[in-house]
Amino acid sequence: MTLKWKIAGSLLVLSLLLAVSDYTIYRRVIYPNYLALEQTFAKKELARCIATLESSIKFLDILTNDWAAWDDSYAFLLDRNADYIKSNLVQETFLDNDLNLIHYYDLKGNLVWGKAVAVDSATPILIRPLDRPGLPITHSLLKQAQAIGGVSGLFLTDKGPMLVSSRPVITSENRGPAVGTLIMGKLLSPALVKRLVSQTRVDHTYMKLGDAWMTDDDRLAMTRMNASHPMFIQEKTGTLQAYTTIPDIDGVPALLLRATLSRDFTAEGLAGIRYGAVSDILVSIILVLVLLWLLKMTVIGPIASLTRHAVAIRDTDDLTLTHNSSRKDEIGVLSREFDRLVARQHSIQKGLMGEIEERQRYEKKLTDYHRRLRHLSSELLLTEERERRKIAIDLHDYIGQPLAISKIKLDELASTLPAATGALTHVEQIGKYIETAIQSTRTLTFDLSPPILYEFGLAAALKWLSEKFGRQYGLEIKFDVVNSDIPVETALRVMLFQAARELLFNIIKHARSREAQITMMAEEDTVKVMIQDNGVGFDPEAVNVELGFGLFSIKERIHHFGGRFELDSAPGKGTRVCLTVPLKYIPPDAQRSPSL
Repeated sequence: MTLKWKIAGSLLVLSLLLAVSDYTIYRRVIYPNYLALEQTFAKKELARCIATLESSIKFLDILTNDWAAWDDSYAFLLDRNADYIKSNLVQETFLDNDLNLIHYYDLKGNLVWGKAVAVDSATPILIRPLDRPGLPITHSLLKQAQAIGGVSGLFLTDKGPMLVSSRPVITSENRGPAVGTLIMGKLLSPALVKRLVSQTRVDHTYMKLGDAWMTDDDRLAMTRMNASHPMFIQEKTGTLQAYTTIPDIDGVPALLLRATLSRDFTAEGLAGIRYGAVSDILVSIILVLVLLWLLKMTVIGPIASLTRHAVAIRDTDDLTLTHNSSRKDEIGVLSREFDRLVARQHSIQKGLMGEIEERQRYEKKLTDYHRRLRHLSSELLLTEERERRKIAIDLHDYIGQPLAISKIKLDELASTLPAATGALTHVEQIGKYIETAIQSTRTLTFDLSPPILYEFGLAAALKWLSEKFGRQYGLEIKFDVVNSDIPVETALRVMLFQAARELLFNIIKHARSREAQITMMAEEDTVKVMIQDNGVGFDPEAVNVELGFGLFSIKERIHHFGGRFELDSAPGKGTRVCLTVPLKYIPPDAQRSPSL
C-alpha cells in the first residue's frame, strides 16, 4: 500500500469517528431540548385556547351587565310592563347577540320572563334545567342577586355546555338594592367552537366529561390529570394531543379540552440531526480529499516529480532538463541543486515558464472575478429579500398587530355605547379607518415579502403570484404544478420566485400578451420553473438593453446555483423561459447562502 492510501485511510477513520461523535451529541443533548420546547409550546397553545374561551365568556358577561344595570330593566322587574318586552326582548336581540337564552328572575327565584331559541334556525327550544318556572334562591346563578356582583362561566345543560352570565338587575348608576337577576346564555355549539378554532388557529374541541364518544386516549388523559398536573400532553406520530379540564360555574370539572398540534419542533430537530450527520460525513469526505490533494501538491507530488526528473536526466544525459521548483523547503533545495547542473538551459526554460505562469495567473484572476461577480449577484438578491422580509415582519408585528388589537378594543367599546349616538358613530368610523389601515398593512406586507413563500413553499407562492398579476394587470395566467410536495430550500425558493416575478414583469412591459402560463415541475434532484407567453416575441440576439440585462441577471443567478437557463423566442412566436436548478447543489466557489 502506498503512502497516499495509508494517509487517506487514517484520515477517513478519524473523520467517521468525529461524525459519529457529533451525531451522538445531537441525539443525546440537542434533540431532548426540542422535545422540551415542544411540550412548552403545547402548553402555551392550550392556555391560549382557554384564554379565547374565557374571552367569549367575558364578552357575554359585559353584555349581560349592560342589560342588567339599566333603569328600564330595573323598572321591568318592578312593574312587568309589556312595552319593555316589545321593545327589547325580540327575536333580533337573540340573533344579533348570538344568544340562546335570556331569563329574568325576581328576588324569590321566580321566572318573570324567559325565552330560549336556536340561533341557527331562530326557533324556540327548551334548555334543561333552566326550563322551570323558577330556581332556588341558593342556586349558583341567583346567589349574586343579594350583592353588586355577577357569576359567569360554563353551565351544563341537556343541549350541551353553555356559556352563561348572571348579573343582579340594578339601576343604570350601578346602585341597588337588586330587584332580581338577569341570566344570558350562549350554547357552546359547533359553530361557536369553529369560531374559537379560527381565532386561535389551533385545532381543538370540547367534550363533556363521561361522553360516550370519548376515545381511549381521552379517558387516559382524564386519569393522568389532577390539581398539581392540570394538563396532560400525549405524543402521537406527527401530532401532539394536549388535554386539560374546564370547570363549570361551581368550580367542578365539566369539560375536557383537547388540542391537536403538529410536531413541528421535533420534526425540525430530527431533520437538523439528519442534516448534521450527513453534513459531517460529506465534510469528512471532502476534508479527506482536500488533505490528500494538499499532500499530493506539497509532498507526494513534488517528490514523485523530482524523482522522475532525476531518472530522466540519468537515462537521457540531457542536461537541458530542469525541475524549476520555487519551494523554500527541503524539497525545493534539492530541486535547485539539480537545476544548478543545467544552469544555462534552466534560465531559458525559466523565462518561458514564467510567461506561461503569468498568463495562467491572469486567466485565474479573470475566472475569480467572474465567480465573485456571480456570487455577489446572488448574495445581493438574498440580502434584499432578507431586508424585505424583515420590513414585512416589522410591519406585521409593530403596525399590523397593534392596529388589530386597537380594532378589537374599539369593537368592545362600541358594544358598550348606546345605539344611535354620536360617540358610537365616531367609534365606528374610527374602526373603519383602522380596518382600512390593517388591510393596507397586509397588502404592503405581501408585496414586500409574501409569507406564503416561506410558510407553504414555492408552488403555493407561484400560484399566489399568478393570481396577483391576474388581478392587478389583467393578465390571464394558467398555473400547473407537478410534485409540489418535494421541499425546495429557502435560497433556491427565493431565487426562483424572484426570477418568475421578473419574467412576468417582462411579459407585462414587452410581450403585449394577455395570456401566460407558469409550470413548476419538481423531481427528486431538480426543480424546474417554465414561464411562457403568446406575445410578440423577440430576437434573442438583438434584445434591448433593459430586457437583455434582466435576462442576463436571471441567467447568472441560475448558473450560480448550478442550474440551466433556457430561452426560446422569435418575433411573432411568443417567448418561453425554462429555469432548472438542482435541489441539493452546493456551489463549488462559494459557501451556501444562509436561510432567510
